[in-house]
Amino acid sequence: MSRRTKDEDFDTRIDILRTRLKDSDDKNVQDAVFDRRTLMDLYSLASKGVIDSLGGSVCTGKEANIFRAMAGEKELALKIYRISTSNFNSMQDYLQGDPRFSSVRGTKRAIVSAWTRKEFRNLSRAEEVGIPVPHPIAMKENILVMDLIAVEGQVAPTLKDVNLEQEEARAVYEQIVHYISLLYNRAQ
Repeated sequence: MSRRTKDEDFDTRIDILRTRLKDSDDKNVQDAVFDRRTLMDLYSLASKGVIDSLGGSVCTGKEANIFRAMAGEKELALKIYRISTSNFNSMQDYLQGDPRFSSVRGTKRAIVSAWTRKEFRNLSRAEEVGIPVPHPIAMKENILVMDLIAVEGQVAPTLKDVNLEQEEARAVYEQIVHYISLLYNRAQ
């Protein structure tokens, strides 16, 4: 497929996504997530071959939306931080203690971009020390591209959505404590 055809295909998929967002709640989400600059950044990622297509929403959090995407046959997750509704102050607090981001000042977009960079680096560090995290692939401004954790097309549930027996919960707890120890001691 030629670059021009890929670009046209990506534009079409974004238009299809827009038409799926019909009711007012979805329209508000669309406006909050897909501002002009974010659309341009998605286009840039597609032009570089990082993503081929954008799929539907996986979940919505306090500060970001996660969407499915494809790169060839590989399923990806796109975490898109909302610029307009992000909790600017809490992000700034977390960045404040990190010397890598000491020079970040100014606009909400700059803070969100720094936050995205920080998450990308933290995922990379966690992966380097053997913690099972989604493999970070790329980031651009407020968009983080990573592997989608799914089994047979079903997105893996979040920990809060998994029903565990007491013994299983204890084992999961101990594994999480081990991962936190690895992060603290080896992912510096």
